[in-house]
Parts: sequence; C-alpha cells; structure tokens
Amino acid sequence: MMVQKEEEDLQRWKEVNRPGPVQIAPEKLGGAVSLAEARERQLVELRQAKLQKQLRKEEMDRQRRQAEENEYERMKAKQREKARAQEYREGMREEENTASSDS
Repeated sequence: MMVQKEEEDLQRWKEVNRPGPVQIAPEKLGGAVSLAEARERQLVELRQAKLQKQLRKEEMDRQRRQAEENEYERMKAKQREKARAQEYREGMREEENTASSDS
C-alpha cells in the first residue's frame, strides 16, 4: 500500500514537472544568409582554395629545385677539392722527381 502510494505520487510529480516542448526558431542556411549569398561564399572559398593549393605546389617545387641546386653545387665543390688535391699531389711528386734527379 505504501509503495503503491509513493509510486502514484512519483508519477504525478513526473507529469507536473515534465519539461515542455522545445521551441527553436528555424534558421535558414546557418543564419540570416540567403541561398544566393551562401552559394557565392562557397564559390569564393573554392576559388581561394584552388589558388592556395596552386601557390603551395609552386612553393614546394621552388624549394625542391633549390635543394637540388644546393646538392649539385655541393657535389661540384667536392669534385673541385678532389681535383685540387690531385694537382697538389702530382706537383709534389714532380718536385720529388726533379729533386731526386738533380741529386
């Protein structure tokens, strides 16, 4: 009996305190933007995205070419150093040969 009364009280309390319907004002396209404005904005963003992608690609290509050029210059410098060392060794050998033949 007591449990039944408490359960009835609980049901009445739930009905009295039940939240009302949610009333949200309808919004069109995320706010006060017309369909034409939304499409125009989308088109502008698409153009900007394409341009930014192209600029990023050009920058990456430029950096790649610069890195290749730096590597090429480094290899040329290394070869020049080898050639100088070879010339120096040959010059030393010639001096030794001329010094030993003079003696």
